[in-house]
Amino acid sequence: MWEAESPPEREMNEMAKCLLVVNADENGLRGRTAFLAERLEQLVADGEFDLVIAGRTISKPGGPIQLLLGSEPEDSGNILPAVKAASQHVLSTGSYSKVNDRLVKILRDADVGEVFIAGVDTEKHVLLTAVDLFEKGFSPKVLAHYCVSSAGPQIHRFALIVLSRLIGHEGILRRAYPPDKAESVEDSAA
Repeated sequence: MWEAESPPEREMNEMAKCLLVVNADENGLRGRTAFLAERLEQLVADGEFDLVIAGRTISKPGGPIQLLLGSEPEDSGNILPAVKAASQHVLSTGSYSKVNDRLVKILRDADVGEVFIAGVDTEKHVLLTAVDLFEKGFSPKVLAHYCVSSAGPQIHRFALIVLSRLIGHEGILRRAYPPDKAESVEDSAA
C-alpha cells in the first residue's frame, strides 16, 4: 500500500504555496516557445507564491540522456532573469524531473503543500516533476497556461491529458493564474 512520506500536519489552505519553474532558460525559451518568457515574467512579478524555485537541466557526460538518447551533454543555459531574481533556490539536475532530496527538503522545511509548476517541455520536465511530487505526497498544480512544449502545441496538449490521468484533473489549471487577478484566458494553442 502506498503512503505519502511524512503527511502534512496542517490543513492544505494553511500551507505555503510554491512556484517551481522548470527549464525557463535561454535554450528552452527560443523560437516557437519564446512567447512563454513574458507570461513567466508576469507570473513571478505577481508575487502570489511564498516560495519560488527555478529548476534547470544539465545533462552530464555518461548520464542517461546522453547514453540512452544519444544526445550531447548540454547545459540548459541561463535562467530567465525575472525567474532567477524571484527564486529563493535554483536547482540543477541531470534528469528530466527536478525532484530530488534537496527539493523535497526545501519544500518540507517551508511547509509547502501545493507546488505550482510552470516551464518548458510539458511532456518531459513538467510531467515527470509533477508525477514525482505527487508520489512524494505533495499536491502538484500544473499551470498549463505557463507551460509549453518545444515539440509543439499538440504534444503539450497530449502531455496535459496524460498528467490529468496521473495526478488528477484538479492538478491541471488551464487558465491564467491567479484567477482573481489575471484576465480569464483559456489555455492557448501553446
